[in-house]
Amino acid sequence: MARRSVWVQMQREAERRRRDAERAARALEKERQRQAKEAARQRVYDEKEQKRLYAEQRAYEAEQLTREIADRVEQLEGLLKASLSTEPSLDIEALKEQRATIPFDPGELATPIDPPVKTLPAAPSILGKLLPGAKAKH
Repeated sequence: MARRSVWVQMQREAERRRRDAERAARALEKERQRQAKEAARQRVYDEKEQKRLYAEQRAYEAEQLTREIADRVEQLEGLLKASLSTEPSLDIEALKEQRATIPFDPGELATPIDPPVKTLPAAPSILGKLLPGAKAKH
């Protein structure tokens, strides 16, 4: 009977070790899932934080540009007020472009050439008159 109890005790011990191993594996899996969820939460938090920081940066840039534009508008309004408060003395003729007149120089075209001389063709000779159609051609 002692042998049987040793064998039973070994089986019980093996079963206990198997249950402990399963429990440890379940605990490891649970811990891995918890870490994965935590990592996902952290990623979501980081993305939200990046979006918030980006929005703040863009709002700051927009505010800076708005200030610069407001300063520029103020400068232009001051310039307009200053120019309207003075007496306008604008000479329109001074603003017009003056045309440069170039004297006409015809060069060698100023001397006329001889007109062409009208020359009639010579009358056909006696032999030429004998050819048919020679009189009509002349």
